[in-house]
Amino acid sequence: THGRRTGDEVLVAVADHLRVYTRLEDLIGRLGGDEFVIILASTDTAGAARVATRLGAAIGRTTIETKGGSLHVTMSAGVGSGDGSNPADIIHRAESALKAAKAAGGNSVATD
Repeated sequence: THGRRTGDEVLVAVADHLRVYTRLEDLIGRLGGDEFVIILASTDTAGAARVATRLGAAIGRTTIETKGGSLHVTMSAGVGSGDGSNPADIIHRAESALKAAKAAGGNSVATD
């Protein structure tokens, strides 16, 4: 709707929020498109869901200023869990949970 440049500005603003609302020991990355991954060290599924909910609320309260105007965005999150022995499986579970969050209407958090 708003073009690639505006989309890029929104991605940068969201990434900034992810850095503010996570700890230094957590890892943040972009999977592609509008999908990010956050690896929360020493955090169980319930804790990760709380972090995702807090992030979603913070992003939803924020007005993102772009060259094309002011925007409000929402966030859906999928939480994948595991013992860390196979990161690809954990990411797959998180992606499945994300699909469930979006299917439930978006702007929500789902766990695996």
